[in-house]
Amino acid sequence: MQPITVLLLAGHRSTPGLLCDAYHEKYKSLIPVAGLPMILHPLKSLAAHTRVAEILVLAQEPEKLHKALSGHQPGNKVRFVKSSGSIANTVLSCINDYKLNYPILITTADNCLLGVEDIEEFLDKAYKDPSDISVAFASKQNVLAAFPQVRRTWIPFRDTELTGCNLFLLKSERSGELIRFWQTYENSPKKFLKLAMALGPGFFWNFIRKKLTMSEAFSRLSTIAGATVSPVLLDNPQVSIDADKYTDILQIDQVLNKTGKVYSQRLPFEETNGPVVIFDLDRTITRRGTYTPFLAYYALNKQPWRLLFAPIIVILMLCYVLKLLDRKQLKSSMFGLLIGKPGQKELENVCQAFVDETLDKHVYPEALYTIREWQKKNARLVLATASYDWMATLFASRLMIDTVIATRSFVKNGKVVAGVVGENCYGQAKRTMIYNAIGPLLNSVDHPRDIWFYTDHHSDIPMLSSCNHPVGVNTTHKLANWIKSRPDGLLLDWYTPRTQFAVK
Repeated sequence: MQPITVLLLAGHRSTPGLLCDAYHEKYKSLIPVAGLPMILHPLKSLAAHTRVAEILVLAQEPEKLHKALSGHQPGNKVRFVKSSGSIANTVLSCINDYKLNYPILITTADNCLLGVEDIEEFLDKAYKDPSDISVAFASKQNVLAAFPQVRRTWIPFRDTELTGCNLFLLKSERSGELIRFWQTYENSPKKFLKLAMALGPGFFWNFIRKKLTMSEAFSRLSTIAGATVSPVLLDNPQVSIDADKYTDILQIDQVLNKTGKVYSQRLPFEETNGPVVIFDLDRTITRRGTYTPFLAYYALNKQPWRLLFAPIIVILMLCYVLKLLDRKQLKSSMFGLLIGKPGQKELENVCQAFVDETLDKHVYPEALYTIREWQKKNARLVLATASYDWMATLFASRLMIDTVIATRSFVKNGKVVAGVVGENCYGQAKRTMIYNAIGPLLNSVDHPRDIWFYTDHHSDIPMLSSCNHPVGVNTTHKLANWIKSRPDGLLLDWYTPRTQFAVK
């Protein structure tokens, strides 16, 4: 068997995106996953494979990656090389400049769950096919069986649905034809439309209607590209989970934790004298409110007919503004109209998908960064929110926040019904509920602790008054004035990433 050269793509995008902003990293490949820089996970697996002779790590600033990984001993098979613009340009330039021999394996730095056995399976199956290029996929059936809540991009065929695994094997010089074919469209803002036209309007029309089999689709691609391309289906669904979103990293951490491949852990709070850090949720961690968007999300996905109640919802909101309804009544009425009486498990499943989408798209990167920095200091993290407990608990679980204080939902015979148990966790009631839940911790004489509270809204002034570090984030005008009147107050602008955070 010929030795294999690996091209490990580890460059950064022109715009960082939420994930890099949340970690204050230019290179996604250096974001920590399970206690190690992301790139080290696939790098260790590749270096351990006996067929791999050399690994070229490609990035715009290879010396920066080399320096960042110098303390981790990536191995003597590894060389850091400067990339050349786009991915297609980089691959072609690398093959020509370094006179690389085939076969060449290409993968990415975010392929954190790639194992030695997965590489072996891919190579064995790829070599049994006479094609010029083999591309790894996982089936939707296998992926969802292992990770029911995972969100991936699915490629629909008549006979199956697949998602990519970021593994490509170039087996002959003709494979360069496919790369040059992609190079033609790679930098075009309308690349997918142009690619669809190149493959043919009839092909594209049949593809979007799921009329093409996997074999027919790859046969057409091979004809147009001038090189034969074949899919390889991997048995391990984990390989399909690349670290492309915040929730992907949480999922990968969870998988690696089960396998014992976690290299850092938080100390139990009881073993530290760390501060208590309280976060509001809506418009403090998230960019928008969560309750009304979730009601619409649930109705749209489960009972679209309930959206017909939207005019009534608008009327109820006007009644609230006119003080004809209080927040508790408004919340209960909206729940009853747009959700009804769902089973508790069903509600949680839909809410989990909503929470994951929110964390990937609608949060302040600085909030995620600040939470993680406090975790490094072994602070006791608390989420105190007017959101219902079933939603707040899912947010807290994803963010690894220790304690949840939220509005209690009403559950009857396994179904969640409209209504609130006790008080809505808002204003003075929120302060009371916080002290009922963790009062001894806040008032401890033996272990006095700093108390931080991050919020956007002036309704939290009752609790902020009890903290020695009140922090206003993207605040209302009234809260901004109150914070400015406090010598220990702090105002932060989290609209702009990587600008302001408060951790001491």
